Amino acid sequence: MNPDDMTVRPMLVHWHQHLRCEFDRVLLAACEPGAGVWDRWGAVQLLDRELRPGLRVERDLVDSMIDAVPRVDAEQLWTLGELLELFGGRLCELGRTGQRAAEFTHTAEKYRLAFEYWCRAVEGSVGRLERDPAPGTLVDRLEEMAGREAAV
Repeated sequence: MNPDDMTVRPMLVHWHQHLRCEFDRVLLAACEPGAGVWDRWGAVQLLDRELRPGLRVERDLVDSMIDAVPRVDAEQLWTLGELLELFGGRLCELGRTGQRAAEFTHTAEKYRLAFEYWCRAVEGSVGRLERDPAPGTLVDRLEEMAGREAAV
């Protein structure tokens, strides 16, 4: 048996890959030079309905296991989680206005970078923890969201 199978890392990697695909599919397309207000509106809908709620569930999972990671990792995770929340909120504001395409694109780039840092940090620190102590309801929700969206 692979030692990784006993950790939350495989689930987190799968979940992050799913979010990256969705991000690339909609958010990055809304940042293209020819993208219009409706493209950005679609990106806002994805952010509001899937990405941000999913990341909140993941943050709940991280918070439930945070005592098992070194303090410096916990602080980094908290900071990155807050950045994602702030950039996500700002993207939603910008995507609802017609004249903010350049600022939307700039903020989307920051969001993407913060998300990549988040994924690396979570997979590296929380990902190495055993799956058994993780709250099953949170793990199940993440797996369900990733599986449901992949089937669409």
